[in-house]
Amino acid sequence: ALDSGGKVKCAKIGGFAGLLNYAIQPGLTFAWEFSGRIKVIACIDQRPNLFHSDDIEGSELTTAEWNAIKQSTKSKLTDTIIVVWGSNGDVETALDEIKFRALDAVKGVPNETRQDIGDGVTDFERILPGADRMYPDTDSPPMALTADRLDRIRAQMAERSYEREERWQKLGVREDIIKPLATSPKAILFDRIISNNQINPNLVGTVLTQALKSLQRKGYAVNRIADDTLAELFDHHSHGKFAREAFPAIFKRLCESTENPALGDTLASYTCCTISDEQMRETVLVEVDKTKGVQFASESKRFSYLMGQIMPQLRGKVAGARVAEMVMETHA
Repeated sequence: ALDSGGKVKCAKIGGFAGLLNYAIQPGLTFAWEFSGRIKVIACIDQRPNLFHSDDIEGSELTTAEWNAIKQSTKSKLTDTIIVVWGSNGDVETALDEIKFRALDAVKGVPNETRQDIGDGVTDFERILPGADRMYPDTDSPPMALTADRLDRIRAQMAERSYEREERWQKLGVREDIIKPLATSPKAILFDRIISNNQINPNLVGTVLTQALKSLQRKGYAVNRIADDTLAELFDHHSHGKFAREAFPAIFKRLCESTENPALGDTLASYTCCTISDEQMRETVLVEVDKTKGVQFASESKRFSYLMGQIMPQLRGKVAGARVAEMVMETHA
């Protein structure tokens, strides 16, 4: 390097003694990372392109030369010295990269792209660009962004997630429904259903998130139920065709069907139809009569027993709250 008019310089790194000998890859030490930076960025690409004091025997400098370097740089036992050589400009760039890589080592794993050199070994290729290093595509001509175009783009933008959540909160949707629904693929369907029906949004949200997820965990192929089918199902419910308790049963039937039947056929075959108050009263009276003369620890125990006997017969045909009212009226 000196014969060709170049320079030989060194960098002293405080507190780094021994670290450059630390094994990081098969057959390679941490010094390889400094060498990679120098090779790519300083363009000193003929290896070895550095010597370091952690491996005096592996360098081409004598012990006397290393002692002279340490004395000249006033090095301590805790310091490491890296020697580089080449043209003056390349050497100065190499010294900068040694500094940057040492600082990166203190922070953690640097953001960089690695190149595969075989046998699972990698080498430095380039630093990942940050926001301050991004640049326009030089292969494409500049495009004028007019106010009209920005307005058109803005008009087509989807509703922001936080805007959607704020709107749902104003509708009275519970927080435990908003959070999972906001990141659910069913979010758009939820808006579609509640906008087309006079229906409780909390019921819709609970069914679309908790009920479907519960069935999926039990092994039901809920992905077979199309969004249009779900929308139609809620439309039937909003018109009083079945009670909310029937949702799980209908979902199970739709998941188990092999030919994707129409929803109307499923409702008819499952007899999830509403019944009159008189029909409900008859069912309740039959069960209440069975408990006459039976001693219960309390009236609440009697009520719980009756509900346990009646609901399996009426579930899906009438709301559970209405059944509870009828039981309270009948056995009071």
